[in-house]
Amino acid sequence: MTTGEGNKNNSLFCTISYNEKLQIFERDITMKKTQSLILLALVLVVIISTGCRRQPQTIAKGTIFRVEYRLENGKTGGFTRLNIVEAVPGGNGTWNVDAYGVLTRDFLIITYPQQKEFGPRVIPTHRLVDIQFGDGGIKKIDKKPAQLNTPSVSPTNLIPAEPQK
Repeated sequence: MTTGEGNKNNSLFCTISYNEKLQIFERDITMKKTQSLILLALVLVVIISTGCRRQPQTIAKGTIFRVEYRLENGKTGGFTRLNIVEAVPGGNGTWNVDAYGVLTRDFLIITYPQQKEFGPRVIPTHRLVDIQFGDGGIKKIDKKPAQLNTPSVSPTNLIPAEPQK
């Protein structure tokens, strides 16, 4: 191989003109801009779809008149603002309760204004059976603590019944 032939081979790789190089460079820049815009759009879609809100949207809030929810054992429990034992939702829970609630898409957050020592109670909405907001015409609840309606347990209650014949 002579020096002239080497120059001819090298010149084959350098036959691209300045205008062609500029076109290739512009195509690369355009492609990079397009890829960046697509990536930015995907990032925005992911951020919006994950719902990165600071506060959950409130559906309802106010004084709770009555609420009923499913317990872990499959039964229902709850409480009411009324001072009547029979008004307890599901027959299992408390009555004469002063409570304030905030209902979001995912949770019911309950606070007890007269019992500051209790923190908020959070109930997932999939466990809610029924909720009613409002004071029910009851403007003030007695300051005595809420009554718990629990069945009394005695040794005779624990003995299984005889099977019927």
